[in-house]
Amino acid sequence: MPTTLGTMATTKPKTPAPTVSVEVRVWVQGAAKEITITVDSPAQTLLQQAQDALTGGGVLTLTDNRGRTLMLAGDRVAAIEVGAQIERRVGFAT
Repeated sequence: MPTTLGTMATTKPKTPAPTVSVEVRVWVQGAAKEITITVDSPAQTLLQQAQDALTGGGVLTLTDNRGRTLMLAGDRVAAIEVGAQIERRVGFAT
């Protein structure tokens, strides 16, 4: 009597969504060197945060990809450079 083997559904493992990293350089008035930080946030979000802090005289708060937080007084920031977005994939390439 022939046996029928059931078909097993094979699903591909879910690949994690890529994260977006942006390198941000900040020049502070009176400081000899710029501050460079890598942030896991879209560039447009960072630009909006910077614009709000600089025009309102508030505080620019940035959290890097390691969880460290940097707070800068908006009136002390001389310039901000937001680099191109870098898409980082997490996990193994298949």
